Amino acid sequence: MSTDTGIGGTHRRWLETESALSKANNDAEKEMLSATAILGFGVSGERARVKKALLEFAVSGFPGLSRVRARKAIEDLIDRKLLLYRERNDDISVWHGTDIDIRGHLTEEIRRIETEFEAVDVLSKEYPAPSWRPVGHNVKNAIRRFFEGRYLRAPELLRKGYSHPLLSLEPGEDGRVIYCLADTRAEISDLSSLMDSASSVDPGIVFVVPERPVRILDIALEIMALGRLQRNHDIVATDPFVLPELRHMADSAREDLARVMRRIVRPGVGGGRWFFEGRGQPVRDDRELCERLSEIADRRFPSTPRVNNELVVRKEISRPMVNARKKLILGILERSREPSLGFNREATTPDVAMYRTVLENTGLYGSCGKGWCWAEPEQLQDGNLAEVWGVLGRFFRDAGAGKSPSDELFCKLELPPYGMRRGVMPVFVAAALQAFGKAVAIKREGEYLSDVLASEIEEFCSAPEKFTVDVLEVDTVLSSYLRGLIEQFDGRQPVMDGDLIRQFYDSLEFWKAQLPGQAMRTRYVSEEARRFQRILRKESDPLVLALREFPKLAGARKPDGSTSEFIAKLRREIESIVEGYAEKAISVAREVFDIANEGEQNTLECAKAWSMCFGEETVALSELDNACRAVLERARGATEGRYTESSFVLALSSILLGRGFDKWDDASPREFAEQLRETVAKLERTALESEKPSELLLPLLGSYFHRLYGQFERMLGPNNAAEKIRELLGEKQKPHLDSSGGLKKNGTYEKSA
Repeated sequence: MSTDTGIGGTHRRWLETESALSKANNDAEKEMLSATAILGFGVSGERARVKKALLEFAVSGFPGLSRVRARKAIEDLIDRKLLLYRERNDDISVWHGTDIDIRGHLTEEIRRIETEFEAVDVLSKEYPAPSWRPVGHNVKNAIRRFFEGRYLRAPELLRKGYSHPLLSLEPGEDGRVIYCLADTRAEISDLSSLMDSASSVDPGIVFVVPERPVRILDIALEIMALGRLQRNHDIVATDPFVLPELRHMADSAREDLARVMRRIVRPGVGGGRWFFEGRGQPVRDDRELCERLSEIADRRFPSTPRVNNELVVRKEISRPMVNARKKLILGILERSREPSLGFNREATTPDVAMYRTVLENTGLYGSCGKGWCWAEPEQLQDGNLAEVWGVLGRFFRDAGAGKSPSDELFCKLELPPYGMRRGVMPVFVAAALQAFGKAVAIKREGEYLSDVLASEIEEFCSAPEKFTVDVLEVDTVLSSYLRGLIEQFDGRQPVMDGDLIRQFYDSLEFWKAQLPGQAMRTRYVSEEARRFQRILRKESDPLVLALREFPKLAGARKPDGSTSEFIAKLRREIESIVEGYAEKAISVAREVFDIANEGEQNTLECAKAWSMCFGEETVALSELDNACRAVLERARGATEGRYTESSFVLALSSILLGRGFDKWDDASPREFAEQLRETVAKLERTALESEKPSELLLPLLGSYFHRLYGQFERMLGPNNAAEKIRELLGEKQKPHLDSSGGLKKNGTYEKSA
């Protein structure tokens, strides 16, 4: 033994026994300690259980030890803490000595915590109530139902009766097994009487009543107290042997608890009595219990649809299956009507397997003559699946405002008679939305859901209380009206079987995205168009826009063809804002470049005539900044066929403002005019300040003179204006002016005028 130091060896047991033997007072005590150690050897290093009666019998054969003397000697060794007796398990082992009174500390700790002690909490942690599966029902319906086990103390059940919260099943819960814990025979009798009227309780509740009282409370209390002692540093630190012994005592108490609880929770002779739907029935073994539970499940969930995929038909699915489910939902939303939703049917990935098992093999989606389509409920072979598909169809097809998916859909499908699992519901919801949703508005916390993605479908199913659903009753007039709006804003025919509300919203958002940045805020439109702008900025709900705001704006009582025509007029007006900006820019450019002051030439001709005043001898391009040089170059090429009036001013806008008309706002026309005038004036000033001005500048000077002379006429009148000009020019260089202000030299008019 001293050399048996391997795993499971007896070396440690030998050390413990030698330590105890050193404290023995006589040979008889040594014989008892040695016998206890040898009898405690088990298989593979385990310790065998040594009963007190066995030790008495084993040592009574030694000389001088009768059975009575042996019993007294054993008690003496126990008192001296050389033997440790676990009375609950009737187990004696060698204890090589500690002065700590563990039993006294345990008793004190039990007394301290018994007022705050909750037996059910300790039991649920130390020996969780077993759950049971209705195997036959699960196999038949390809589902994984189970009856969850819960503990309930008899006094609490007797006090609250059938109003106890544990007797009410939650949505999605298949059933519950209530293990009643009774401490006295009177409680057992009262429980049996209570069970006689248990038929009024949900049939998914199964009661288990013990046949005789059990010592569960004391055992659970001891386990809790031992756990606290193990965490008490003041006690554990006093002796290195205290903590191992506390752990051993806790293990023994747990073994005792398990032995007692097995008699209650496991079916069989001598165990508890099982009550199904208010009737006590004998249950001999686990197989018979599963048969009884399957019968209950069949009666509670007769309309469970069969979907043969156990990885998704469950309450919670794994992360890889969540990703596969999102891929399948994406295919439903984006590739509906395509063969196999665009999946490769030969692939073995989880998303394809989910598509085959949930949609194609069940008949929900498949080929239908002209293509692929969603089935109607009456076309399905599985009657239970047809019922569930009908519930989904009525939710997304029947008209109604503010429908609650939590109350009207998910609770209905999770509760009997369907009992569907949350794991597969997102797939069914996405499929039903595509199959039945012709005019549906989904709102999250009161806001219209701008885009229905796989993540939104997942949230719709996981947190349905956030969502409401509005379904329109679409007649011929409303359908024509909505289709007209879609075609107006999108320019394409709407999808025949698609959701009209969703298509209208998408087409409106697409149209708004194509507009210039300030098109929804410009004031260069009519008052009606400005009201239209304000409505679109304020409201995003397509139902409110199409059914209330648009008719109100058009002065109609309800949406019809006249409303659509009125909205079309406002749409065209807002779309033309870029053209309006271009016209303003053309007008400004014509005014700036018109040096002939005739007003009859177009912008390109004016720009070309203006540029001809600036030849190489007039101004050097190197003397100009980038903006002046670029404007002059564009003006020189204005009539070469490259530009229209609109493209010419667009080029000028890009040079001067750095943006096109689609980025203009209401301040841009004024800014464009200021920049163009400043650039042209800078270029003209540079040319006129030359030491040797060119004759090419004569048209430009004539334009200046006409503008100045016009101002003299407005201030002084025609005759006085001519006289003032003579006075300013002086007698030596007096030109001859006629009464109309025309310049004469040698009796002829100058061309420069």
